[in-house]
Amino acid sequence: RRRPTGPKTGARCRSAARPDGSSPPPPPRAPATGLLHAVPYHWSWAHIRHVVVGADARVQREVQVPVPDGPMVHDCAITERFVVLFDLPVTFSMDAVSDGASFPYRWDPAHPPRVGLLPLDGSPDDVRWFEAPSCYVFHTLNAFDQRGDGAGGAARDAVVVDVVRHPRMFATTLNGPDEGAPVLERWTLDLTAGTLATETLDDRPQEFPRLDERLTGRRHRY
Repeated sequence: RRRPTGPKTGARCRSAARPDGSSPPPPPRAPATGLLHAVPYHWSWAHIRHVVVGADARVQREVQVPVPDGPMVHDCAITERFVVLFDLPVTFSMDAVSDGASFPYRWDPAHPPRVGLLPLDGSPDDVRWFEAPSCYVFHTLNAFDQRGDGAGGAARDAVVVDVVRHPRMFATTLNGPDEGAPVLERWTLDLTAGTLATETLDDRPQEFPRLDERLTGRRHRY
């Protein structure tokens, strides 16, 4: 359920394709369509899912994107072209299960961190993956498409996503985020070069970034 944004305060999903798995934060809503985009995950799946829910609380689309190791995916972001997928090194741990952990996810330095771009109407084969910093992201601020002229007048096609970056998670502290200061970063995914560049926007420790939701998936200033 989402917080009230109008006369209706929410509705249960009434589709036979009712989504399962876990998708903790309120999913981003595309202002132009009113559609909600979520990326649920589950320890038993060999994939993560892109689920689209309409204003009538019915599932309109579900795509399964294969990923290894059962990563924990706490958030996603959208642009006017893509849903941004996070496959970062916090994964399901059978050792944690054996130890009786109620939340069996642990920092996994052997899991390659990456960020994927799935076209909003695309298939799993259409995902474009980018090598990412070794870190964890609980929450995004926003994402948007960036097109135009780049350095030297070359055409630029990129996706910008602002995230709160934790240096690592559940490596030594298992009951909450407490393994280094989380900072606000801008990640620019260059579709032409196939690279991901990072820029620190604010190095003060922070979490739960927010923006005017009328600009979700679009270029923002604040």
